Amino acid sequence: MTGREFAPVAVLDCDPRTAQVYEFGWQSWSPAALYPAGSRSARPRSRLAQVMGYRPGRPAPPEGFQGEGLLAVARGEGEPIVIFAAGGPDQVPSIRAKLREERLEVSADREVQVRFAEKGAEINSALWSWAASFPGAGLYGRDPLPAVWCS
Repeated sequence: MTGREFAPVAVLDCDPRTAQVYEFGWQSWSPAALYPAGSRSARPRSRLAQVMGYRPGRPAPPEGFQGEGLLAVARGEGEPIVIFAAGGPDQVPSIRAKLREERLEVSADREVQVRFAEKGAEINSALWSWAASFPGAGLYGRDPLPAVWCS
């Protein structure tokens, strides 16, 4: 354990039947997916899977969600999507959300930025907009990537 405690960030009213949570993973083998708010995200099936595909030393709680550096909440029709994210590339907070009746309680182990998408925005467009505004976005241009070997 890292010794960092989780502190409350926000409490969001939502409709548990329609609200969704997007959870970003730790690295390329980690799940990154959109889940119904009343469910929970994927968990590793073994200790080895925790080390290989999830954030070492920071397992997710038994219930709810834990995004690494990014967690977004789509509360339902007519409500803006709320994005909780790292303020820059040098620190990656673990961000948790748990449904309690008709509210999502969001907490983090480091400071996070909170951003509201335009009302009526879809989750994908809200995430694209957030990514484009992230510090350092666009620094590397948009040239085609060369072919490389990846094992």
